[in-house]
Amino acid sequence: MSFSVEGYFQPLSQLIGTPVDQIILVFCLIISVPLGWIQFYLLRGVMIRHIYSIACGLALGLIQFGPKGLIHFAFSSFAVYMMLLILPRKKVAFPVLVFLTVYLSAMHIYRIATDWMGWKMDATGVQMLMTCKLSLLAYAYQDAEVIKTDENKVPPEQKKILVHKLPNLIEYYSYVCFYPSYSVGPSFEYKEYIDFVNIKEEFKAIPDTLWPSFRVLLFSVVCMGLTVIGDIYFPNMYCTTDEFGLHPFWYKVFYYNIAMCFCKIRYTTAWKFTESAMIASGMGYSEKPKTGYQWERAVSINWKKTEYAWTAKEMVENWNISVSVWLRKCVFNRILVAGKDPLKPSSTRKSLAQHCSYIFSAFWHGFYPAYYVMFFWFSITSEISKMVFISDWSWLPAKNVFKWIAWGFMWMICNHHGIIFLSLEYSRAINFARNIHYFPMILIFIAWSFFKISGIHRRSKPKTS
Repeated sequence: MSFSVEGYFQPLSQLIGTPVDQIILVFCLIISVPLGWIQFYLLRGVMIRHIYSIACGLALGLIQFGPKGLIHFAFSSFAVYMMLLILPRKKVAFPVLVFLTVYLSAMHIYRIATDWMGWKMDATGVQMLMTCKLSLLAYAYQDAEVIKTDENKVPPEQKKILVHKLPNLIEYYSYVCFYPSYSVGPSFEYKEYIDFVNIKEEFKAIPDTLWPSFRVLLFSVVCMGLTVIGDIYFPNMYCTTDEFGLHPFWYKVFYYNIAMCFCKIRYTTAWKFTESAMIASGMGYSEKPKTGYQWERAVSINWKKTEYAWTAKEMVENWNISVSVWLRKCVFNRILVAGKDPLKPSSTRKSLAQHCSYIFSAFWHGFYPAYYVMFFWFSITSEISKMVFISDWSWLPAKNVFKWIAWGFMWMICNHHGIIFLSLEYSRAINFARNIHYFPMILIFIAWSFFKISGIHRRSKPKTS
């Protein structure tokens, strides 16, 4: 007899018209919040906190994906542990990253073959998060050995989160299974987690979590309501239809931007649910927050900075934050320190690291053709927005007005990239671009040509006090 909970959620799914797998996901995200309160207020022993994390994470995984969904988790996580145990410590991280990427890629390919254009929640999402978590652990474990002989080969931000000895299996699976971030994220460093379980370092004096987590939970529910409104009145895939192309140009530009805003709220909903659970458990606490927000370790999205970012780089760094950090630590920084001068990498190597990070991010997301179209254009957009930011515009008579115009164009262009990403299929992406007369791509080409011809971005800005 197979284990399945879908039958219990089917009536609700039919009542509100939402796929049953999404309802199960929301249920698991919500139930993680009281589980977090139990851990924070009632559990004090180190071993019981480890076992509690493992039990809760596996239980939620079983509810979401069933026993078959946990097979990939069990195999890949154990394989990585054996690699950490057997392979040379100074070179273990890259093989781990390659293995996890290949395994995840195989799951993506299987999903495309069996559920083409589908959005059903499956164990691939868990594997994506495991790829982040376990590669972070592998690099922290490797760096603790590398730093003994060549400090310059370890990125500066890694030096505070080194893992000096291999975790035992209980510690390892407690980290991997931690229930608030099991299926949606965020990812975090092993050292941070082990300090949390042992209630030491910055986790020794965590403030009360009840109200902060409940407040974020309420915000998540509001976002969920807005998502329903967006699905009814602004379905994003309408932008890829022939009918959409019949509307006036101004309407189409307005529609696709609003539709993408509602779509971003959908992702925000899931991330805010996990933020609430992370705060409830205490793991989200940050003793010296960079942003002024006391629970910044739990944050996967900074909504305001995403929408009002001045550069594409700033926007992507505040969208799915932990994945951006993972790409920086495991791809971008590694390419920099592999150069001839790790302390002062050349602009060419920095550019190479940036483009490789985008390519790797595309692999991480999967193999739908539209992903690669989006990441190609976003990579160019990022370069252009950087050139806008570093250029001297002091000669303009209305600099502040120009700044907001530049932001508006970048916002519309990035929303265009988002619709391309969601299109999945190449033909739908092209149909959307045709419907809006390719205007974001034309703007990108004009901006690129302007900077390359004028060279204004290579001129020094006047010094200001």
